[in-house]
Amino acid sequence: MEIRIIQSKKFDKPVGYKEIHGKFPYKAYLEIIGNRKYGKTIAVISDKPISPTGEGVDSIIIQLVDKIPRLSSTKTISTKPNILSQYELRFKTKEYSVLDVANEKMLVFECINKK
Repeated sequence: MEIRIIQSKKFDKPVGYKEIHGKFPYKAYLEIIGNRKYGKTIAVISDKPISPTGEGVDSIIIQLVDKIPRLSSTKTISTKPNILSQYELRFKTKEYSVLDVANEKMLVFECINKK
């Protein structure tokens, strides 16, 4: 399953799992495969189920801005493999449990629910 996420404004620095565990009803700890710009692992938080169907998260789309502007002609940048547009990046992921990330600091992202 693929989810769309954006970096959390509540947590601007990497945090340990203890700072988010128990404070949000739904969390996922993900390893980003093929890129270390965001660190080895990230945490995704949400008020709604991240994967409503129960299947695991195998890829993410990171939205770089709050709102993607509507353009009359949408151009995709295809110079690098993970770039969807100048506002979005796609990565493959591997899901971890909280025990796997117990000693790591990670960036926190929020799940964007499409309406």
